[in-house]
Amino acid sequence: MFDASLMDADVADRLVAICPSSALRRDDHVLVYDVGACTACGRCLAAAPDALRPSGVFELAATFRDQLIKRIRLRESPTPEGIS
Repeated sequence: MFDASLMDADVADRLVAICPSSALRRDDHVLVYDVGACTACGRCLAAAPDALRPSGVFELAATFRDQLIKRIRLRESPTPEGIS
């Protein structure tokens, strides 16, 4: 689960760069998360532990593919100091 209040462009770019399955991408001021492409490797959690946390949901079936695409609006300002 993404904490949108801590998600700025720098954090989003770091997550996009580290994702091996390309489940994350930037679309201007939005981080696009493709749940269907995510392999749950945990690299994003390691890269930004304060901005993400596991949802605990493991049954992620959807009727339509586009229901697996989540859009997280990015903060305009930098992440507060001390947040990784």
